Amino acid sequence: MSLRAQLATGGTVLAARLALEHGIACNAAGGSHHARRAQGAGFCTFNDVAVASLALLAEGAAENVLIVDLDVHQGDGTADILKDEPHAFTFSMHGERNYPVRKIASDLDIALPDGTGDDAYLERLAPVLPQLSGQRHWDIVFYNAGVDVHAEDRLGRLALSDGGLSAREDMVIGHFRKQGVPLCGVTAAAIRPTCRRWPRATPSCSRWRRDMRNSRAFHRFTETANRPISLFLSSSGRNPLTLFLELLYPSYFL
Repeated sequence: MSLRAQLATGGTVLAARLALEHGIACNAAGGSHHARRAQGAGFCTFNDVAVASLALLAEGAAENVLIVDLDVHQGDGTADILKDEPHAFTFSMHGERNYPVRKIASDLDIALPDGTGDDAYLERLAPVLPQLSGQRHWDIVFYNAGVDVHAEDRLGRLALSDGGLSAREDMVIGHFRKQGVPLCGVTAAAIRPTCRRWPRATPSCSRWRRDMRNSRAFHRFTETANRPISLFLSSSGRNPLTLFLELLYPSYFL
């Protein structure tokens, strides 16, 4: 089993806890939203956002969890894992004709046609955020900020520009920050070989930096980033994260 997948999942659990404590945090290795309860899928081994959501709910750190997934691919795995969890709400806005072919319904899905550009994308997203905020009090928002919606991603099929991505991040992060809701970000397909201009196609990074640089969460994360496993070891030496993964993905530990 992939150590990288375990560490990425632990990173999102850590980032979620830091977000609850400091308001905002991000795990750049997270966002494996195709992994389902029974198996991995779509290059995703463990669904780190679903694991972190269930972990926070199980330990009483959160009562209501919102997932905002703006990767170009529908968050089918997250929808599958959390479909029977009444305290979690999944929202996915994605390319209609992109992977997965057979989608699993989220609590709210918005499918976009091929070639959707900045204006149409932002106009579709803008009214949804206040609607989500009005449903109930959210204790934390997990934001999947995939940038494969960029026009130069040859597999994405959408057409956002650098400016459109930057406006999206300002819209989403700004909205929940103004609401005072802790926000945990993951970047999903932020590093794609199909997007040749990746360094310029991730303006989301600049927004994360602005919000996190002045946060103590940033300094705590950088201090502990080189020893993530130790954060989840109990006094007995057992790894609670591994035990949680065994419950959620038993077939991987047989």
